Amino acid sequence: MDPHITRELSRLDPAIPFRASLSHLHHTWAKTFYWHPELYIQPETVPELQKIVTLARRCRRRLVTVGSAHSPSDLTCTSAWLVNLDNFHRILSFSRDTGVVTVEAGIRLRDLCVELDKYGLALSNLGSINEQSIAGLISTGSHGSSLRYGLLSQSVLALSILLANGQVVRCSAENNETQLPIRIKSLAVGIRTTSRLSNHLLELFLRDTPNMDPHITRELSRLDPAIPFRASLSHLHHTWAKTFYWHPELYIQPETVPELQKIVTLARRCRRRLVTVGSAHSPSDLTCTSAWLVNLDNFHRILSFSRDTGVVTVEAGIRLRDLCVELDKYGLALSNLGSINEQSIAGLISTGSHGSSLRYGLLSQSVLALSILLANGQVVRCSAENNVELFRAALLSLGAIGIITEITLQAVPSFKIAWQQSMQSLPQVLEGWDTGLWTSSEYVRVWWLPYWKRAVVWRADKTDLPLRAPPSNFYGGRVGNLIYHNLLYISNYIPCILPWVEWFVFGMQYGFRPGKLITSAVEPGRTGLLMDCLYSQFVNEWALPLEKGPEAITRLSAWINGDAAVARIPFSSKGVWVHSPIEVRVSDTSKSNTPRPYLDASHASGPTLFLNATLYRPHLRDPPCVARYYEAFEWLMRDLGGRPHWAKNFSSSTGYNEIRAMYGNDLEEWLRVRNAADLDGMFLGEWHRRNLFPASSYSSTDDGGDCFPLSERERSRQKPSNLRGVGDGIEYFGDQRWMNDSTSSGSAAEKWSGSGQREAQDGNKNDNDHFGPPSPPTTAASEESFDHLAHGEASLMLEQR
Repeated sequence: MDPHITRELSRLDPAIPFRASLSHLHHTWAKTFYWHPELYIQPETVPELQKIVTLARRCRRRLVTVGSAHSPSDLTCTSAWLVNLDNFHRILSFSRDTGVVTVEAGIRLRDLCVELDKYGLALSNLGSINEQSIAGLISTGSHGSSLRYGLLSQSVLALSILLANGQVVRCSAENNETQLPIRIKSLAVGIRTTSRLSNHLLELFLRDTPNMDPHITRELSRLDPAIPFRASLSHLHHTWAKTFYWHPELYIQPETVPELQKIVTLARRCRRRLVTVGSAHSPSDLTCTSAWLVNLDNFHRILSFSRDTGVVTVEAGIRLRDLCVELDKYGLALSNLGSINEQSIAGLISTGSHGSSLRYGLLSQSVLALSILLANGQVVRCSAENNVELFRAALLSLGAIGIITEITLQAVPSFKIAWQQSMQSLPQVLEGWDTGLWTSSEYVRVWWLPYWKRAVVWRADKTDLPLRAPPSNFYGGRVGNLIYHNLLYISNYIPCILPWVEWFVFGMQYGFRPGKLITSAVEPGRTGLLMDCLYSQFVNEWALPLEKGPEAITRLSAWINGDAAVARIPFSSKGVWVHSPIEVRVSDTSKSNTPRPYLDASHASGPTLFLNATLYRPHLRDPPCVARYYEAFEWLMRDLGGRPHWAKNFSSSTGYNEIRAMYGNDLEEWLRVRNAADLDGMFLGEWHRRNLFPASSYSSTDDGGDCFPLSERERSRQKPSNLRGVGDGIEYFGDQRWMNDSTSSGSAAEKWSGSGQREAQDGNKNDNDHFGPPSPPTTAASEESFDHLAHGEASLMLEQR
């Protein structure tokens, strides 16, 4: 960045983020013009916008505001600073009675219309498209096609506008209509602009922004201001399935390793827990937090690749779908995929995701090496040859060891698959279990229908045949999904219809007679291996030895259908009706040459069966059977030597004692490595406590403190009372112990000694009363072995001043 900008930026409030990126290429929607702005900035609040204007004025830069760039002209072209308002998009208030709605100016018209419709409201007039931001739409005179209406801006009752001097002015038909031009002229100090007034439009109404904790502000001011801190307040996050909602204190979206290091350093100094999140596809409370939530969606570059070797290095936040598309451009692919491709690559390996093939194991078996950022701010590289114990722990880290920053993968030449699927009777599936069912093709998966006692068997092999799209039919797409969704919703109130629903829905799609309807296609591997997961759902998947499969299916089928004698499960199934299908997949990690993750749920001695009991949440409503069904299902899985998939909803009746019995010494080794890498528990939360730690490990230390002072405890969970459209989702609240200064007394941050720390304490004596202890001193980085630095702080920030 220009040193002049860096210098001026350091003079402004560091607590207000400056979300700017370099080397950005922008273009109009029609790709008629391309341009390289010096800075591409995406603010989220009014104070951030005011900071941008102030900095631009001091640095003598032009500002251009852009939304969807649907104008094909050069109106918004610039080599100066481009301000994009896509993240400035909230609905601030509305009234059903008056129809008056207040929104931020960056909201896209399509999103505004969807949100208004939820409350029975709409805009009276629309143009031909709805991709524009609301500010861009009215700033260029957009219109519809009706003699009853004029420009779309006729719906605007009032607006607020940020001028070149940094002041926000409110205007409407009653306020500043005639005086505004004079007032603008008198306020236009600083940099001159030839832009029209409408180009300054930022929001329709001004909003209040909550203040950042003064302790964070103070510590942030001591770090390098040239490294962005892209944090926002008042963020609401939820799982993909909308099973959990939570309000992190800060929601941070870094784009570089230095930004991540700054976050970790600041969190350590401010005594905060960090949680890393990608797509949030896990329906559990694994990533719930009231502390700091770090999202890596903008940390997503491909760093290097080799067509010759197939070795690819990527940033950890890249989504699997995007990685597969980019690899395909260079004739490469991943050899194995799961059912979906929405996850980030780091999240995928951190939870033990797998596909469905006896030729492959976990998806992490493609990982050759990774880099992980530890709680002391150091990035450590690990692989099968270097830092092997950390590698084995980080390959299935559950987000509890550090932040994975970089992953090196082994790709293969891109390929196509020819697949076919058909309905079979359940006895036919079980008869072929040991005689070719799972080895008949390279990829095999089964959807079991427990009431009908049938199964859909899907098989796929690599091929050189030309692509051929799957056959389409009236029922197999959106129509069938919609029918199934609403039948499931009705079944929440009349559960006994579920056997009929299963027969009708799957008979319509796959045929009512076994083998009658066979569908097939040839698709690229990156899309053909995926499946449609449909709607919000609970998922409870367990790994069993493959030879236990027939017994597991027979006993669970008997329980679901009311045969207690065969089921031998000590819970009654009376009144319990479940959803279909139950997913059956396989893998084999026993043949892998790569280091085995300590917490690998698959079985090391042979092939593994994954049995997934899915319960849909139609229109976000929980099915009535969930508690007892999962209690019985988990009991059976444990009885057969199963282990739960870490990212799924297994907590019904499985906790630390059961997990300890399943993993034995492997769990102890994982805990040893984890605790050495993160002494204070910066990456630990309630989910980890409940499932991975004995109660004694969290007992108080000799001086009355917590063994993991930065870890987070759950304070409460409840049905949201102030959130609309969440169905039966749960709102999570963490303990926020940092709000009470006294709880910090036993933390590691206050146990530093030496003259440098005493000087810091003397120099900050007044601050200490209000903000807690001063920051610990920094230490120099040494070798790339994480245990050498676990007690220190890597020197990656400016000296305190």
